[in-house]
Amino acid sequence: MARLNRDLEGHRARLVFEGPSGYLRATLEALDVPIESQIAVFVPDSLQRGRIGLGNPRTIFFNESVAVAWVRGGFIELASQDPEQGLIFYMLDGVEVDTPRFARRNDCLTCHYSFATAGIPGTLARSSGRFVVDHRVPLDQRWGGWAAVSL
Repeated sequence: MARLNRDLEGHRARLVFEGPSGYLRATLEALDVPIESQIAVFVPDSLQRGRIGLGNPRTIFFNESVAVAWVRGGFIELASQDPEQGLIFYMLDGVEVDTPRFARRNDCLTCHYSFATAGIPGTLARSSGRFVVDHRVPLDQRWGGWAAVSL
C-alpha cells in the first residue's frame, strides 16, 4: 500500500474513476486482486454500517496480502497485511479527485486489535448476532443460517 500511495503521489500510477463504483475496479487492478474473489456481506458492520443491508451488501475482494471492501454509495476500505505489524487499514473516498490517496485509518483498530485477534491487528469472523463463530456454534446459526438451506 505504501508503494501504491507513493506511485499515485508521484504520478507513476493512476486510478481511473468509473461510475458508481468509483475507484474500485482500478484499485483491484492496481493491487492484483481478482474480481472473482468477491464475497458479499449483508451484516451491517464496519465503518459503513449505516449503508449496509440486505439490499446493499458490503462486497469484499481479496488476495493473499490485501482485502478491499466496498459498499455502494460509500468508500473503499482496505486492509493490507504487514509481516511485522499485522493488518494496516486504509480508506479511499468515493469521490473523484485529481490525485487519489489511501488514507491510513487507525480507528479500525477499535475492533480489529483485540483479544479476538490475539493482540495483533487482524480480521474478524462474525455472524449475525454473534461475536464468536467457531465449531461450537450449530451450522444453522452460522453466517445468517445459510448452511441450513438445502439445495
